[in-house]
Amino acid sequence: MRNTTQDRYAYRVGRFDLLIPSLEFELTNLLVKEINFMRRLETLKEDLIRRYDYTNYAAFRTIDRDNDGFIDSVNLKNFAKHHYVYLTDREVLTLIRRIDTDGDARIGYSEFSDFMKPAYPVARALDVSYELRARSMSENKRSSLMVSNFGSSPLRASNYTASRGYSPMKRTVQFDEVTPTKKTNLNDSRYGLSNQRTAEKSTYGSPLTKSTYKSPLVEEVENETIRALREQITLEKELENAKVRLAMQPDFNLYDAFKIFDTLGLGYVTLNDLKLGLSEIGVYATYDELDLFIKRYDNNKDGRLRFNEFTNAFLPLDPYPASLLNRRSSNYTRTTYPRDACFMADTRFEFKSTWKTHFRVEN
Repeated sequence: MRNTTQDRYAYRVGRFDLLIPSLEFELTNLLVKEINFMRRLETLKEDLIRRYDYTNYAAFRTIDRDNDGFIDSVNLKNFAKHHYVYLTDREVLTLIRRIDTDGDARIGYSEFSDFMKPAYPVARALDVSYELRARSMSENKRSSLMVSNFGSSPLRASNYTASRGYSPMKRTVQFDEVTPTKKTNLNDSRYGLSNQRTAEKSTYGSPLTKSTYKSPLVEEVENETIRALREQITLEKELENAKVRLAMQPDFNLYDAFKIFDTLGLGYVTLNDLKLGLSEIGVYATYDELDLFIKRYDNNKDGRLRFNEFTNAFLPLDPYPASLLNRRSSNYTRTTYPRDACFMADTRFEFKSTWKTHFRVEN
């Protein structure tokens, strides 16, 4: 279609000539849709740039799974498919054609960065804070200059500022800035203020108080942190309830639970021991989940769980069920298959449920 359009004969259109009304309507409709699309795209870019956990390099490496240094139609299509967005070959080529500037049908890092960059610079919270701080410094210098020009009396300086339109109640002159080489004594009677009152006035008059400016990015980070803490509390409560239910089973004890995985009697269990033991009792965990579990309860960071570290994973925080569990001895059941035959059916079910809760919480 592009070649067909470019190969057509271009007829001359005069200065006051018009196209066919239907053609002009279609052209105007196309421009309006393109403008709306660019507005929506700019909004998405600005929202993405404002995120504190986003970088162009990390996004580029995420799409470039093969580490080829470029993005082609294959890994772009696979990336979209991984997020349940199924693109056709035509749509992928259209997207690459929009980003690709050198015409090699591939997207380099510089091309990707230029595309992800908003058309207008995004005002970040740090830039606004820096602007406010610079404005405050300029006001301090202006106030100190007026005081030094009119003498050491703050009354004369305040009269001058009031006559020039500045309100002395909004800005308190800090007398430490009057003479840079010699620090003024704030207890001097001619100022009529003590150190404490002057400090209070300078504090209340500062334009950089917390109520002056609060970045939306800071609020977003605070809300995300609160949400994460609430979710963490909920998950820990769920794990604690699972531990209590398991501890209240009369035949469950920590010695037999540890021997399910420590079959050789070495006094510790490794990741492979946990993997093999859990698969034999019907809990199929990934290596990542087991690694998270070991990292949480491995106190000496040797990659192995000893008996005291293993027991921390199943001892509840509630002292009553924890004391019951600590006083229980082994059931002295020596069976080879299944490994959890030392427990009753209900206890085996709770034991598996606790393991699954562990992995869900760690994930």
